[in-house]
Amino acid sequence: MLSVYMRLKYPNIVAGALAASAPILSTAGIGDSRQFFHDVTADFESSAPACRDAVRGAFQQLKELAEQQDYSRIQEKFSLCKPPSSPEDVHQLNGLLRNAFTIMAMLDYPYSTHFMGNLPANPVKVQSKQKTQMKKL
Repeated sequence: MLSVYMRLKYPNIVAGALAASAPILSTAGIGDSRQFFHDVTADFESSAPACRDAVRGAFQQLKELAEQQDYSRIQEKFSLCKPPSSPEDVHQLNGLLRNAFTIMAMLDYPYSTHFMGNLPANPVKVQSKQKTQMKKL
């Protein structure tokens, strides 16, 4: 992303830029703003098709519990230290969960990484396996 921003901001200095996997079009407001998240979903789906539905179901449950303002149940289901106290708290939780999946997809390398937290090799596959095993319990 930074290379493209550099090229856009300083076209007289930067002759070209490469961005290997950055969501440039959606960030610039040109492409589908949801494409990045479609790609994240596809990454998890390719690892375990059942994972996509399980994760979508969990986000739907969070939404329904939030609409009912059942904050104690949200605390219980997500093992939170204290229950959310407002729709804004639930919105923050939703964002944190979304970002966790996004980071796993972006750092889905065949080796462990430690520069944005400690992630195992192939974190999408690891998470998908755990999610599908939990569903069997």
